[in-house]
Amino acid sequence: SEEWTTIGLSTTTPALGEGLEILSELLTQPAFPEAEVEQARERALTGLQVQATRPADVADRAFRSAVYGEHPYGRLPSTASVAALTRDDLVEYHATWYRPDGALIVVSGDVDPAGVESRLEGIFSSWLPQARPTIEFPRAPDRLRPEIVVVHQPGSVQAEIRVGHLLQGGDVDDWDALVMANEVLGGGPPGRLQQVLRDALGYTYDARSTVERGRRLGLFQVVTASRTDVAAAAVEEIIVQLERLRTTALPSSELADRAGYLVGSLPRSLETPQQVAGEITSHRLLGLPAARLESARSRWMALDTAAVRETASLRLRPEQLLIVVAGDATVLQPRLRGLGEVSVVDVDGRSLTLADLVPGPPSESFDLRGLKPAVLRYSVMAGGMARGEAVRTLEPVEGGWRFASRIEAGSQRLEQEVVVDTRLGFRSSKSVLESPTGWVRVHAELRGDRLRGAVEAGPESAPVDLAAPPGVTLSDGLELALWATDLAVGREIRLPVADLQAGTVAEVVMRVEEETEITVPAGTFPVFRVSVNGRDPQNFYVRKEAPHVPVRMESVTRPVALELVDAGGR
Repeated sequence: SEEWTTIGLSTTTPALGEGLEILSELLTQPAFPEAEVEQARERALTGLQVQATRPADVADRAFRSAVYGEHPYGRLPSTASVAALTRDDLVEYHATWYRPDGALIVVSGDVDPAGVESRLEGIFSSWLPQARPTIEFPRAPDRLRPEIVVVHQPGSVQAEIRVGHLLQGGDVDDWDALVMANEVLGGGPPGRLQQVLRDALGYTYDARSTVERGRRLGLFQVVTASRTDVAAAAVEEIIVQLERLRTTALPSSELADRAGYLVGSLPRSLETPQQVAGEITSHRLLGLPAARLESARSRWMALDTAAVRETASLRLRPEQLLIVVAGDATVLQPRLRGLGEVSVVDVDGRSLTLADLVPGPPSESFDLRGLKPAVLRYSVMAGGMARGEAVRTLEPVEGGWRFASRIEAGSQRLEQEVVVDTRLGFRSSKSVLESPTGWVRVHAELRGDRLRGAVEAGPESAPVDLAAPPGVTLSDGLELALWATDLAVGREIRLPVADLQAGTVAEVVMRVEEETEITVPAGTFPVFRVSVNGRDPQNFYVRKEAPHVPVRMESVTRPVALELVDAGGR
């Protein structure tokens, strides 16, 4: 929850007393050891890095930030804010906000209430409140017309869609009817969104809506994903279904079906002591009477179609919608303009213009004439275990270089080759992926100002015909840009990179993040860690001494890496 912190304890009944003693120490006397603070920081930073590569997470963060604005619910952790936190910050925050006059303790299980209460009073008797600071919360945005935000993810063939607006918080009289209206709209497979967007139109695999209740603010939200080319149509259909729910009589059979589902799910939501404690906690902290849990069945069954439609008309407001779509803005922006004014931002929320969406030339010139032929052998690592081997070779050709790679892991084999000139300018490429399910072959060459070739998968073949901006290259040869470049922490290299299978050209940024040391089968090396964005974000650990060949290359989103075994004298 954005509104409270939960500390949970699950234990056997005989061990409850000892467990409460431990819980009390954790809650009132946390040590915050420096080493554990740093471990938590590293986990958080890694999590943020992974989130930035996942379109669903990107869309979720952008939606929450925009819908809540400067209100605290919209303040999300960033790499900068997490990196800046100190142990003293945590100690001060704990002393200020972890206090008995703001605490609720719920115990659920086969226990003696009087005995537990007495034990808790003894354990927490020395936990005393301090002066509470006052806080003025900024207002959340008041939208008077729909707002459309596109989060640019270059080359993405999928679009993550979030549509919604704020709701009144607290103990709202018609909340039950609003929950029922939401069930009709997007409560899983029987919901209208799923039936229309997936079953009838084939736009998506899943489409759902939710209503969240908060003490101060609530939230209505639709969550789905689609192909980029139909994202605008999917958004339009979401709005159509929302208006239909607000303005059209609800069939009694549909209401009975959804009410039956909610009533049937009640026992499953209260099966365990943990679930019971969770429900009671949320009810109490939201300012709701716990007795509402006992009356839920009768309340659901008492709703009629008129009340549900009336509540939908009152609470669901198409004119206040926030629409966030994460995907390739070069495709999305022109198609979404028909629904309203569109703003485009990057994954960090910075505004982008249309000119920013067109990949420019490389940020610098490259000179590969000083390179020497090389044979690099790597171990293919998956889940921390060696699963195969890879050989990467660099050899001269007339006026340039041929960079080839062969990777064998399990039943899969991937062969890639890219030919570039001495300025890293793309000439041609080919790759073949073989697996038990078939093969995929991709080839292309530069002809004038276009990349032309084909993508072949078994009997199927699709042409490649892309405009080639100056200095375009492929991801297969990206690391060559590092081999012959002077590197230092903070340096960024920007390149237009073509994705032949996706049919896109997007800017890729390689940034030198830090100096460190890494041990791989070939030995221990001082290295630069270079982050590489794009469809498959990676970290390259390259030798500090030139040529900056990769010692380790790892995926950010998957537990897969290549580790250097032999540099062949490099």
